[in-house]
Parts: sequence; structure tokens; C-alpha cells
Amino acid sequence: FFKQKTAYEIHERLVGSEMCIRDRPDISFVPTLVNLTSLKVSSNKITTVTELTGLNSLTHLQIHENAILDISPIAGKPLEELNISNTLVEDLTIVGQLPTLNLLRLTNIPLGNTVAKTPANCPTGDGVVKPVNDFCSL
Repeated sequence: FFKQKTAYEIHERLVGSEMCIRDRPDISFVPTLVNLTSLKVSSNKITTVTELTGLNSLTHLQIHENAILDISPIAGKPLEELNISNTLVEDLTIVGQLPTLNLLRLTNIPLGNTVAKTPANCPTGDGVVKPVNDFCSL
């Protein structure tokens, strides 16, 4: 039976600026793809995004439907779109450190007591977030 391979498995130079990873809980090879602008690793069994720390060109990130708790490694990235729906993320303060964020998807996450609590920490953008009662209203 033929096993499908990703472009990266064939040769890392075949990977362009976008990548979709499926059925792979290990994304340890991602840090070598420094020019990556769009990454979709949804519906895997990923528990951490520390591998994304050095990806400073990322503008689109889909990490939904994973067991991720902490998204702090994406702080300061030039993200325009972020999907963290159906994850275990409780602390959204990092979202305030994404100044270019225009679209944030976060349905079905267990928001805890550590949500950004000052309007200054809330991301801005068309219809993304508006500060209400000292909390980020989504």
C-alpha cells in the first residue's frame, strides 16, 4: 500500500510559504522552515507550539482541534489570522502581543481567569475585539 508523503518528507526545499500538516503529532521539523507564512496543523494531537518560536514570517496560523494549553511561543509574530478553536488554551493575554491580528477564532475554549483584563492588551482590527468592562469582548 502506498503511503502518502509530505513535501517536507521528500525534500525540505519543496516546501513553499504554506504548509498543511495532518495526522502528525510531531512537528519538530517545522523550525527549519523559516520562510513559512501560513501553517495549518489542525486536528492533530499536538500539545505544544514551542516549535513555532523561530517562525517570524507566520501571518496565518491554524492550530485548532489540538490539546494545546499555551500559545505564548507565538508572541510577537506578524499573525493576521489565528484559529485556536477547540483547544485547551485558557490564557489569552498573549493575543495582546499580536499587533497585526485581524481575525481571531476561538470557539469552544475553556477561558480561565487569565483573559486580558485591560483594553490596552486587547488586539484591534475590524470586528475582532472591542474592550468592554475591562475585558476583551469577542
